[in-house]
Amino acid sequence: MAINFPKEKWRQAVTRLTEAGVDIASLSAFRILFGLLMAAAMVRFISKGWVRQLYVEPSFHFSYPGFAWVQPWPSFWMHAHFVALAALALGVACGFFYRTCITLFFLGFTYVELIDQTAYLNHYYFISLISGLMIFLPANRAWSIDALRKPEIRLETAPAWTLNLLRFQVAVVYFFAGLAKINADWLLHAQPLRIWLPARSDLMFFGPWLNEVWIAYAASWFGAIFDLSIVFFLLNKRTRRPAYAFVVLFHVATWLLFNIGMFPWIMIVSATLLFADDWPRVWLARFRSLASRRFKPSWLANRQKPKPCNEKNIRDPLSRGERSPNHALDESLDGELISSAGDFLAGHEPASGARTFLSASPTPVTRGADRNVRAPIHGQLAGAPVCDRLLTPANPKAVRKPALRFMPRECDLFHSIASNKNRAGIEPPTHAFIRPLCEGGEFSWHRQPHFRGMLTLWLVGLYVIVQLALPLRSYFFSEPPAWTGAGFNCAWRVMLVEKSGYAEFRAFDPATGLRWKLPAREYLTRRQEMMMAQDPYLVRAMARRMAADLRECGYPHIRIQADSFATLNGRPSQRLINPEFNLAGAGHAWVPLSF
Repeated sequence: MAINFPKEKWRQAVTRLTEAGVDIASLSAFRILFGLLMAAAMVRFISKGWVRQLYVEPSFHFSYPGFAWVQPWPSFWMHAHFVALAALALGVACGFFYRTCITLFFLGFTYVELIDQTAYLNHYYFISLISGLMIFLPANRAWSIDALRKPEIRLETAPAWTLNLLRFQVAVVYFFAGLAKINADWLLHAQPLRIWLPARSDLMFFGPWLNEVWIAYAASWFGAIFDLSIVFFLLNKRTRRPAYAFVVLFHVATWLLFNIGMFPWIMIVSATLLFADDWPRVWLARFRSLASRRFKPSWLANRQKPKPCNEKNIRDPLSRGERSPNHALDESLDGELISSAGDFLAGHEPASGARTFLSASPTPVTRGADRNVRAPIHGQLAGAPVCDRLLTPANPKAVRKPALRFMPRECDLFHSIASNKNRAGIEPPTHAFIRPLCEGGEFSWHRQPHFRGMLTLWLVGLYVIVQLALPLRSYFFSEPPAWTGAGFNCAWRVMLVEKSGYAEFRAFDPATGLRWKLPAREYLTRRQEMMMAQDPYLVRAMARRMAADLRECGYPHIRIQADSFATLNGRPSQRLINPEFNLAGAGHAWVPLSF
């Protein structure tokens, strides 16, 4: 029996998630917050001395497979590189040559991350992904210097996929971080929190509580539930405020307890993407309203309050036979538009009972879901109550949604009227409050070629598939990723492992039968050696470098073996790599090891 899928519903859902219009305010606000946060992060990186420690002092770097050509600059230029990244981040925040700044920031930051595998952190990977996505988003079309320099690029709305793609990326981080916590170590043994929390028992007030075992179990279960559910609570309007309060408390607590850098602040900022798309306008309107009441001048405070707005005491001046201050402008505008509509609609008689957007009878602004949709033409509401026509923008309830002022059909009809008048030799009205509505760019993205829209949809779909596949790959390995390291990176396995290791290298020359130890500290800093001993693939990378140097010294058949031990989440130390395995002949860097 064939199953009939509701193709039309799927098509409508995809259209709603990709092509529908959303307020651009959320994108612009995130651009500002992200840029400022990245500038602070780069300054922090320089001030902590990490540029020298991670990229200048080491003589050997654990390059990623296929990126051995990525090497650090000399000391001065490496510091200058981070200064440039901070400047580019400020350019992103200000929206100053935004596309150039965000592209260079993405390339510069990703270059730094590709230098050494031991410097990998989940939030660095997240920054590269977000900055790469922002290259293709119109985040500078509002609240930016670019929009001030070029008013023609300003937008009030953007395609829904631009915001939903960033929301998806944030949701992936939280969901897969929670999914990775569903394991015996985290839920049944409260590891590694039973190791980490007592180490912070010196904290004031609540420090002694961290020694309690039940605190570790409660934190483990709460962390798993939080990561798995917080996205849904943030997307729900009713639970959004308490959920974001939990986000702030949770991430601030992790920042105080654990040494995890900028990750908590990055997630606090990124969580705002899951708010309603107009949240910056709502909060700005509330702030302006509060500021105007608090700092109201005395001469304004003594002014007589206007009468309440109702149909009995306030009507449109035109309905009472009065002349408005702009009577001549109103008459010319209304007359031109209505006569143009009559000329155009003469051969397009509407169906019985149908209404046109230029109908003579007034169309009041409805309350409720559509209360913010403005009348498309100035003369449409002639005779309607002033309280229905004038919704004060300073009132946050009146601007909950900066709604699209023209529906596409109305735009088409307006352009048809304009073209009809052009054929008659009459210029259409070009008042400032009319022309930008259809020509200023609010629906310019609707007119993009079909091929371009389909290409965008396919590229977005491909990105979504990759971001889902990378975290899921770790569930198809026979050994735990926390032990082997395979599939651990780029999988959002956050704060799951307390691991330490030890590795000692031995060289064996079959031609002479000689054996001797190889000191890794001649190649690595103390931090690199500690990170290398935890990951068998980094142990192999180090052995391959030693073998290459020995071959240059006249040992063409050299074999490199390692005594490598590690402990995971409080377990006893055990051997990590087979001691008889020849690491020098282990093939390519992505070939699995024999553990």
